[in-house]
Amino acid sequence: MKTKQLLLWGAILCLAPIGWAQAQINLNKVKDKVSGNKQQEVKQTQAVQNTQQTQAADQQAGGKKAALEALLAQLKNNQVQVLSKTGKDAPRVEESFQAHLTFSNDFTNPSKDVTVFTGKDFVYARFQLPKNLLDYLPKPDDSNLEYYRLKVIAKANGMEEENNHRIEMKHYAKDALNTNELVVAVVPEKLFFESFTLAYQEGGKFPSATKEREAYQNVLARNTSRQVAELLKSLPEGEHIIEINFEITAKQKGSDYIQMIGAKGYFLITLDAESKERYEQVYDMLTDLYQEYRNKESIAGQQVSEEKEAEMLKSMSPRDQERYHIAKRSTDGYMAAYQGPKAACTFVLDNVRDKTAHIEILWEDGGPGKEAGRHGFFVSVNEKRETKNIPIGAKVSINGRVLIPKVSGNQTVMIYWYY
Repeated sequence: MKTKQLLLWGAILCLAPIGWAQAQINLNKVKDKVSGNKQQEVKQTQAVQNTQQTQAADQQAGGKKAALEALLAQLKNNQVQVLSKTGKDAPRVEESFQAHLTFSNDFTNPSKDVTVFTGKDFVYARFQLPKNLLDYLPKPDDSNLEYYRLKVIAKANGMEEENNHRIEMKHYAKDALNTNELVVAVVPEKLFFESFTLAYQEGGKFPSATKEREAYQNVLARNTSRQVAELLKSLPEGEHIIEINFEITAKQKGSDYIQMIGAKGYFLITLDAESKERYEQVYDMLTDLYQEYRNKESIAGQQVSEEKEAEMLKSMSPRDQERYHIAKRSTDGYMAAYQGPKAACTFVLDNVRDKTAHIEILWEDGGPGKEAGRHGFFVSVNEKRETKNIPIGAKVSINGRVLIPKVSGNQTVMIYWYY
């Protein structure tokens, strides 16, 4: 009996590990099933979230494009106005016409009419007018005109940047504004500006310094619009509707002016990290570009002066050439080339005068070495006095008032505040 009991307990003890192991296996299977279910749930949740994000992005993009289409539809009736202001009168509308800005990523094809841009595109605005722009504004040779001002205003996301380009040298605009299709830089490449110089070249080079100077004057009359690049690089990544406004003002003497306002347009642009970095580079390029063209125009201007000087000297006698070179090197001008007797004349500003005095000297011909001439100089309020060696017999005056009718010897002359 005891032997049978011992065998039974031994069998139970032998079978116990087998049951426990099987239970552990079953438990692991349950754990794996639960874990698999959870992973599947995570994948499904992530997929739903991705789908929702994609749908939201699509809806946002669709919303931006729909908003752009609505804005573009409104432009079909956009009115550009030409205002005129005289004296104290309020500005009045002289003329009004239907027009708006369109855009292109290719300055050689400004009528392309692109409305959606990527961050890799350059952007140009086209302003098509019913007639020549200078038919609405005073001409560059108008004596009453002081300067032109071209303004490009960019708006997006409640932000605004303005490029205000003032053309002080009015004759620079004679070619740049002489058109009924103005192409305006919004986010330009350098080649855009270089292209305006091609019309002045022959066989790939400028035929003369005069043509070269005119070419760079044409370029200097145009907006660089670097502030638009400044706006784009400061916007967050994503899609943005950009509004561009363009104005031209012809400032006249006093408070008078003629102004063209109301030209505007819209486009959609997608920005990413790469494009924002690129627009920063465009901004830096445009910052340096204007000074580069100023330097080129100045060098060409010096060459023009030298060419004119060479032509002038060809028609001069040897003595006139000598006088010219002396006058060019001396602060006393042609007085330095005068070989006749001179007198030391000192000009002194009184204690009340607070503005610079401009003195004019004129002398008649006295024969070889004493050729006729004239010279002008300034007496500043800081220096208060100036001494000049003036030809005997010369007349000295200020603002039409004669100071010395005929120089006869050394003397001192007082310049009073009311002269």
